Amino acid sequence: FFGREAELKLLDNALENQKELDNTRIIQFIAAGGTGKTKLLRHWLNKRVKEIGNTIVWSFYSQGTSDSKQVSATPLFTEAFKAFGIDASDYSTDEDRANALADLLTEHQCLLVLDGLEPLQHGGSGFNGQLKDLAMKRLLQRLAQQHSSLCIITTRIAVHELSDRAHICSHDLQNLAPADGVKLLQSLGVRGQHHALDKAV
Repeated sequence: FFGREAELKLLDNALENQKELDNTRIIQFIAAGGTGKTKLLRHWLNKRVKEIGNTIVWSFYSQGTSDSKQVSATPLFTEAFKAFGIDASDYSTDEDRANALADLLTEHQCLLVLDGLEPLQHGGSGFNGQLKDLAMKRLLQRLAQQHSSLCIITTRIAVHELSDRAHICSHDLQNLAPADGVKLLQSLGVRGQHHALDKAV
């Protein structure tokens, strides 16, 4: 997976050290749209599927950070509770669900993937990526503390509530270097002189 070796190693290390109390609990990959955040995670998940065990993967599947977008964490909680065999309607509010899910992720080792979190963040100037959704804010603040699971986030904007916290790794995902881009094209069967491939990248 050309040009992403450091990121794959970061994920591997976090997974392998998941039981260590002082280890990373949340990794957030931050990058502009089209940089390859989701593809990186999909590649890693496919590669380590037999070792990962319990997994909850959720994509908010909405591009951009417009403050007019009405996106909530409610569907995530519904699906996550299904994975644990629990009825989400047992809890009256999303904040209660956030606390309950945090308790479950503390009690049971699990990988939680939150892909494309930016619709739940304020993207306007002066907000610095603060979370709009109070339940998601509560969940991530709980998971930023010690627990037995690993949470991986992809977003276009760093999550403000996770800044300067222990057990958090924030990784800026850069575009591929031209040489890695050339290797990627070649691996996909694109042929041509090196300078032409470099120009295409």
